[in-house]
Amino acid sequence: MPYIWRTVDLILGYRTWPGRRYIARSIASNPDAVVVTEDVEAGRVIFRLEVADEDKGKVIGRQGQVAQAMRVLLRVAAVNDGTHAALEIV
Repeated sequence: MPYIWRTVDLILGYRTWPGRRYIARSIASNPDAVVVTEDVEAGRVIFRLEVADEDKGKVIGRQGQVAQAMRVLLRVAAVNDGTHAALEIV
């Protein structure tokens, strides 16, 4: 499995494996409402993270620090795989 997908699994819980904990799902009060979709636009992978309205503040964090940390981890994984990736929180 390429490095970016392992990181996406860790951060977003993109692929569901029983017993694994994910950053986005563990932050959310309603982890069942966390949905990740993937699109390829202009040669880069865009991950869209959808959470319940009441969890958006938690996932974004104070002054966007949690969201920025997730984006940095995702970008580093993408660079290691020779691709580009972005995270959008919807």
